[in-house]
Amino acid sequence: MAVNIRVAEEVLTPDCELVTPDTTVRGQAAIAAHWACYDASFPDGAYTIADAYGSADAFTVEGTWHGTNTGPLAGPQGELPATGRRVAISFCTVTRVRDGRVEAIHVYFDQMSMTIQLGLVPEPAAA
Repeated sequence: MAVNIRVAEEVLTPDCELVTPDTTVRGQAAIAAHWACYDASFPDGAYTIADAYGSADAFTVEGTWHGTNTGPLAGPQGELPATGRRVAISFCTVTRVRDGRVEAIHVYFDQMSMTIQLGLVPEPAAA
């Protein structure tokens, strides 16, 4: 689900903020670049929306993001090689809107679940 800078400029405010468990980025170009990294790592990445709630100035979306890791993935300690594994990650986003454009996106997801599914950490032992 590629998002290029043209789309970002149409949808996001110039000072938009994206907050995820692993980073905070600001501005249309920085957000488009961040999303492009995930598009390169998971080119078949897609969302399944379970619920959405909103008003004129904010909305929340809950669902599952899934994709196959076929490209390198940027990590805190550097680039991680592709694992070839498929992941399904539950997420929730809280988005604020100003003057009809997105001014902030806060994304919540379980990083540990993602790293386990990618095979980067061992699965926890059964209790």
